[in-house]
Amino acid sequence: MRRNLTEVAAELQALDVLDFDVMQLDASGSDQLCAICRELAERDDPQQWAPLLYAFMERLDAADLGSPLVHTLETWRGYRPLLAQ
Repeated sequence: MRRNLTEVAAELQALDVLDFDVMQLDASGSDQLCAICRELAERDDPQQWAPLLYAFMERLDAADLGSPLVHTLETWRGYRPLLAQ
């Protein structure tokens, strides 16, 4: 069953900078983010999902989030105008 926006947003909101700190042995943020991105890449609805990912990137701008977010955004048509907003 596909999760809705609220469920995905809650999972992203629960992640913080330390979850992406490679010096933290129990940091699992990258794995969680990859799973979320795989889930969202199957959908072509940038109007709904891109703002959520952009907000996540802005909130954790000090973290090295890797490339899953960018690759996910690039799978969707029409994500670029939303970036300008």
